[in-house]
This record gives sequence, structure tokens and C-alpha cells, in this order.
Amino acid sequence: MKLLREKAIKKITGEDLFTRIDKEIKAVGKINVLFMSVTSAAELFSAFSLVLGFLLILFLLLFILNPILLKPFLVLMIGLPFIMYLSYRDTINKYKKRLMADNELPAILETFVSGLSVGMPVENIMRYIVENKKGYMKEIIQEALQKADAGIPLSLSLEEAAEKSLNKYFQRAVKILIKTSETSQGLAEQLDELLRDIEEDRINEKTAKASVLDNVIAVPVLIGFFIPLIVFVVFPFIISFSNVFGTH
Repeated sequence: MKLLREKAIKKITGEDLFTRIDKEIKAVGKINVLFMSVTSAAELFSAFSLVLGFLLILFLLLFILNPILLKPFLVLMIGLPFIMYLSYRDTINKYKKRLMADNELPAILETFVSGLSVGMPVENIMRYIVENKKGYMKEIIQEALQKADAGIPLSLSLEEAAEKSLNKYFQRAVKILIKTSETSQGLAEQLDELLRDIEEDRINEKTAKASVLDNVIAVPVLIGFFIPLIVFVVFPFIISFSNVFGTH
């Protein structure tokens, strides 16, 4: 469903933003936005324009027929496109993070490190992963091997897999794996460094979440502790203090 031309959309959004969104959606394959399924950036922006146009027509009808409903309808006009954006963004974020679920990507990288450390070629390690592992990473590596078996250079098939994954850690891993000038030991050391970076990022993310949680908890603590303290301790003191001055 394309109501808008790509050229027109690019003029509004800019070439870079349009291309990034298009790559994300095509990597996922399909995104459900409200009652519509979109498979490209052009379809996504067409869906937005369709909903906004429908809301604008309803707004004009209400303005003419029943102006009293305009205020609650304005909330819907703002909220519905925002919900559509969140639906799109949530799908993309989940897709990006799926390789990190259950420690899947780090475990695969550890397999590469172990294999490279004893001199195994990258392709042999990939075949071992396909035969012995499960999950998204196994499927991604299997697809890359199938393309390589069909005649596509392994480095190119890995690059395509990395771009489709939308995962920054896997993209970095592939950049390391396709280095032809490095020894197996050198590749293993660089992947091991990447694993340390992943763990550091995880710790920082947990720390940030804990900080946010502390701030969230602080509000009920303030309400549940300090307000009763004011009511039962400070307030009576103020009353007594005012009575003392009131007797003079």
C-alpha cells in the first residue's frame, strides 16, 4: 500500500532517515502498525498519511457538527500517530536485541574465539555452529554458508547477514572475521575484546536501569515516609509552637 511516492517522502524526511527506516523494515520483513502491515518505508509513511488524513477529516466534521468533542478528539489525533510510531519502534528494537536473548550472540562469539585460537578456519567454525547450535545465530550463519556454497564470497555473505541483523555487536564481529590480513590468533584476540565490550555495555545498561529504578522508588518512599513524618511529628510541633505565641 503506497499512497506516497518515495521521492516525495525523501524530500520531507531526508535521504538518510528514509534509507535507514527502509533497511530496518526490510530486515524485519513485515511490521504491523494498527490494522496495517508494512514492508517498506514508503508503505510506513503511507500508512501514517492515511491515518492522519482520516483523523483530519473527522476533526473537520466534529468542528462543524459537534465542537464540544474537539478537545478529547485532539488527544486521539496526537495519540494515535504516537502509538503507531511506538509499535514500529518496539518491533525494530526487539528485532535488534533478539541476538542477545539468552546470551546467544556472546556464546557464538566464544565458539569463534575457541576455534580461531586453535587455528580453525572461519568457515569450518561456522559449519560447526550450524551443526551443533540452535537459535537465531545458527539460522543467520546457515544462510550465510548457503550463499557461500552457491558461489557468493563468504565475506560478502557475512556482510549481508550483519546488515540484515541490525545488531551492532554482530556487525562488529563480522568486520573482524572478514579481515584477511589477520592471523587466526589475531582474530580471536579481537573477538575476545569485543566480548569484553559487550559485557561492559551490559553492566552499564544494568547500572542505568538500576538508577532509574531508584528514582522511581524514591517517589513512593517520599510519599510513604516523609509525608507521614510531617503530619505526625512536624505538624504537631508547629501547632504547639503557634499556641505558645498565641497565649502572649
